Amino acid sequence: MLISQILDHPALKVVRDAAATIRAVGLLGSPVVGAIAVAYITWGRRGVRPDLAISIIAGLLAAAMLLAWGLRNSAAIRAENAFIVDSMQSMLFVEIEGNHHRYTRSREQIIRCNQSIGARLIPQGWYWTGQSSRPYEIRSIFPGQVIFDGARAEQDHWIYHWIYLGRRITMGEVVHVGTIVTVEDDVLPMREFYAERASGFRMRNLKVVLRFPRSEEPKKVEACKWPGVVSSRGAEILPSVRTVNNDGTVDFVIVANSPKRRSRYGFRWE
Repeated sequence: MLISQILDHPALKVVRDAAATIRAVGLLGSPVVGAIAVAYITWGRRGVRPDLAISIIAGLLAAAMLLAWGLRNSAAIRAENAFIVDSMQSMLFVEIEGNHHRYTRSREQIIRCNQSIGARLIPQGWYWTGQSSRPYEIRSIFPGQVIFDGARAEQDHWIYHWIYLGRRITMGEVVHVGTIVTVEDDVLPMREFYAERASGFRMRNLKVVLRFPRSEEPKKVEACKWPGVVSSRGAEILPSVRTVNNDGTVDFVIVANSPKRRSRYGFRWE
């Protein structure tokens, strides 16, 4: 505990950030400085043949661009591998409310921290294509977990939020998180599909459940896998299980082991 407090001290964070910046500037600046030095020796001191100097300068600048590209992509790769989702279980309950629908989406995840510096916030998100006259409700399933909510949909219809456990989780630590969202589409109807993904993280097991009151069951429900953006084309039809529950509801269930990171799994109905 004492070591964690020392490592999390603001002064040490500033030092770590400064060191990372110096390393990045040094790594990217070396080829550029080398190119300037070659140019000076060639045209200022006449020490290198111009054709050879041009080749060296071009090579050094290309190396700088390659290093910049590598740093950018390595940061993206680290971000995508910050967590491993050991399992996710997500359910959408759709029910008629007057002349529109109410949607209750619950999602539970067992997540493993996969970055050496640990983490405090666990990113989450949900896809919302409808519009409501009142704010949606979001709450944590587990006591003590705080939700920082983006509160609005971006252009791609994703609404993002972050779960804070009240402490830093360490490399290899496994945590259980969950949220419940309730929203109505009394302004603009939601498109009739429901899909889940791992928010860019590697996932081992995924279970998606679509639930209706038995009296409101749609005529047609299809389980689908979309390779990217959900659309009417490009969907792969998957097998699913239909179960009638004792409480008067009906479930449609799909299970995916080692789902593809960029794909979405879920249902469409009509």
